[in-house]
Amino acid sequence: MVSALRSQPRAPRHDVESVQNWLANTQNAILDEEAAYVKHHHDLISIAPKSRTPLRQYYARVDKFVGVFITLMGMLMLIAPLWVLAVTEGIYKRLGVITGFIVLFLGLVAFTTVAKPFESLAAAAAYSAVLVVFLQIAA
Repeated sequence: MVSALRSQPRAPRHDVESVQNWLANTQNAILDEEAAYVKHHHDLISIAPKSRTPLRQYYARVDKFVGVFITLMGMLMLIAPLWVLAVTEGIYKRLGVITGFIVLFLGLVAFTTVAKPFESLAAAAAYSAVLVVFLQIAA
């Protein structure tokens, strides 16, 4: 019996953390003494382990990369206009820079997120307002 339990894979860290978070956020779900089992990581096993194919592992890595890429692009979309507007002379050139960044932002939001069209437009409107403030600061 013990050897059969030891042959089971350990519970994934993410699953243990999820249970710990649920217990911490759900007051009086079970007694603290009963919930103490979660602190014994080495004793927890996975009853129904999920095996990942190499393709699923690849997609998980791609998903992380896309998340990092979107975060970096978001930072770039806020910082780059500041620098470009600082060196651009003339109101029409600055408005052209802002228009270009708004179009780029809307394209990124539309093609890299699952936002609905009206949500994309609302995000672009908010971004436009930020860039107009940048324009006023640069003037």
